[in-house]
Amino acid sequence: MREISDDRLMSEALETLVSATSLGELHLLAVNSMAALIGAEQSVLWVRGAFGKPKVVAISGLSSVERNIDFTHWFESAAQIYAAHTGAAVEVVPDEFDNPRLQSERSLYLLEDALHARIIASDGQVSGGLFVSRSELFTGEEIAKIGRAHV
Repeated sequence: MREISDDRLMSEALETLVSATSLGELHLLAVNSMAALIGAEQSVLWVRGAFGKPKVVAISGLSSVERNIDFTHWFESAAQIYAAHTGAAVEVVPDEFDNPRLQSERSLYLLEDALHARIIASDGQVSGGLFVSRSELFTGEEIAKIGRAHV
C-alpha cells in the first residue's frame, strides 16, 4: 500500500515540476517537492555555474537564495567536493571533513542526518546536486527513493 502512495506522491511532484514557468521556479519546486517526498527538513539544490563552480540555486522553504551569506558559501564549498569526484548517486554527507571550515561549520548548516544526491548530465558529468537533511536518520528505503528521483 505504501508503494502506491509513494508512486502517487512522485507523480504529483512531477506534475508540479512540469507546471513551472521559469528555471528559478523549477529549482524552488524541486527542492520543496523532494523535501516533502522524503520528509526532509532541509533541501538545498546547486548547479554548476560559471567555470564549473557550484552555485546554490534553491533552498527549501525560501523564495530566493541570498548570495552573500555564510550559509550559501558553506554549501557551495561542500558542493565542490561532490562535483569533483564520482561515487554513489546518493551519499551520506560525513560528520567530518578534511576542510577545517567545512568541518567546524557542518553542524551550523546541516541537520543530524544529511545526504547528497548527484545530478548527472547526459554527457556523464556532474551538473549539480541536492543536499537533504533532517534530525532523524534516513532509512534505506528513503535513500533508494532519492536515488530514483534525483536524475
